[in-house]
Amino acid sequence: MTMETLQEMWIKRADEILTNPLRRFSSEAVQCATSMISAFYGPESAQMKVYRATMEVIAKQKDGQQHGLQMNALGTIKNIKTEISAGLTKRVRALVAGEILAELVALAKETLAETQDPEVAKNIGAVLVASAFEDLLRRTG
Repeated sequence: MTMETLQEMWIKRADEILTNPLRRFSSEAVQCATSMISAFYGPESAQMKVYRATMEVIAKQKDGQQHGLQMNALGTIKNIKTEISAGLTKRVRALVAGEILAELVALAKETLAETQDPEVAKNIGAVLVASAFEDLLRRTG
């Protein structure tokens, strides 16, 4: 499954939540927002931390908790959908993937410099770079 196909599926899911009144105002919106943040930014991302903190503040309110939780979830879903449509999530993932690839290339160079046997060093470096490149291609579709 390609990255574009996954994004289309997430946009379709977001539209289901945003356009269906029964789903909009249920806990399904909160769960969808959580899943989307995890899928596009990661479960420990800055976006997830802000989302959780906001939900905790809303949950402590005396009145309007349910409405506040749902509105926060719907706003999160709308924002992520807009970022997907604008191609922003691809750029973030590409930057992260590029950083990882750069780190592995640096590690391969370091291995070449430190290993006594040049043949072993060359093989280790080649495996690291090839593995990183293969993983990058798989992730980007």
